[in-house]
Amino acid sequence: GLSAQRLLRSRRKTADRWWRISDEKVKECKTSDVLGMQKEVYLLFYEMDSQAPSTNS
Repeated sequence: GLSAQRLLRSRRKTADRWWRISDEKVKECKTSDVLGMQKEVYLLFYEMDSQAPSTNS
């Protein structure tokens, strides 16, 4: 229902994090910064799989 949509929307806002990473530094940046980049850019997308089996023996 409506409350589920609000929860999803609020989760999406908190999970929408972008990082600008170079050999020298790492810094968090805004989505608008990422979308406005004009130079050669590489994007990697990672998603945590909380259901993945443990690799510890």
